[in-house]
Amino acid sequence: MKLYRYQQDYGRMGDLDGVFIADETDLKWFMGAEVWVNDVLGKHSEIQVTFNENTVKELAVSEQAVQELFDVLGKDVSGMTPYSLDYLIEEWHGEQDEEDDE
Repeated sequence: MKLYRYQQDYGRMGDLDGVFIADETDLKWFMGAEVWVNDVLGKHSEIQVTFNENTVKELAVSEQAVQELFDVLGKDVSGMTPYSLDYLIEEWHGEQDEEDDE
């Protein structure tokens, strides 16, 4: 597991960021995901949240620090993260269930 930061700039509307912990399996699935969300940058805002090499960066911290954060906060540390988007998680779990059935 490693610590990652998501950050995406939406110009005049603002920006979104978050910190999360992911293992290689989670990260491979999240990278490339694009999700439309409403009202996160103000009333009537509809934006596309994208998780890719431009918006997700690994943070250089020790494995011990990551483990301590995980023990206290879980994978969804703060802000906008792949884990905080219900639609993305539901879709991911559905794909995992299909893989398990094979």
